[in-house]
Amino acid sequence: MTIAEIHGKSPLTTSEDFLTADVFTAFRYLPADSGIAGFLRSIEGVPNIIPAVSERASAEFFFWPLGCVGQLERAREPDVLVELDIDGTLYHIVVEAKYLSGPSDYETVEIERDEEIVQWGNQLADQLRELGRGEYTVYQQGTRDMPKMLTSRRENRLLLYLTAHPLKPVAEMARARALGRPHWTSWYDVYDYLAGQQEHLNAFPYNRILEDVLTLLRLKGFSSFEGVAWPPQLELDENSGSFWLGRSKPLPPFYGIRQPPVIALSVKNGSFWKEQENRI
Repeated sequence: MTIAEIHGKSPLTTSEDFLTADVFTAFRYLPADSGIAGFLRSIEGVPNIIPAVSERASAEFFFWPLGCVGQLERAREPDVLVELDIDGTLYHIVVEAKYLSGPSDYETVEIERDEEIVQWGNQLADQLRELGRGEYTVYQQGTRDMPKMLTSRRENRLLLYLTAHPLKPVAEMARARALGRPHWTSWYDVYDYLAGQQEHLNAFPYNRILEDVLTLLRLKGFSSFEGVAWPPQLELDENSGSFWLGRSKPLPPFYGIRQPPVIALSVKNGSFWKEQENRI
């Protein structure tokens, strides 16, 4: 869908799922060390959980896994489950991605969970509970029917809240912190990280992957300000050239604004601009 959208052929330009799929599919095809693992480690607090990785690191991506709770209709469906293998140690990251909407909260209810009654309804809090339990059902050959049990240690798991906010949505995250600490990043940060990898991942096919996903994020307004570059080979003096293309003579000087004349049908002379009667 990335190619279709950047060429104006997709009707799904506001889809949260398609944006998530496009970006994380790109991560899926990049090397884990400079791709998803490197990006995760660029997020505040994550290097305390995920160590530095080598080229031997690998990553598996499970899109839209289904969490398992006592009542199936209350199960949450995060956007991505990432499984990192770093020197034989597993790390699991659940990604809840948002684009044009906020958390999918609903009225809080009480459900039985592991012989305990828990409050269920806040999306991030629910996903923290499911991540701790570590039971999911994931897609296999187009059908979501494969059980996936997380074998990582609980301290090697984290929930990542990915949003379109330029600043951390503190209030949204605070409601889930009774159960743990979600980590946060934005699509702007995704853009900045991937843009920073272009010099390193400059060979085919990685350069094409980066070019496409960065173009998509720019079209959606997630590129950050990169500064102003001075135009190359610009040599102007006070008597030549102009800012506007095609003008060889400088514009006439501005003399200020004068009080407009009384508007009447009999008024046929005068000028709005000071001392400009013969210049207009």
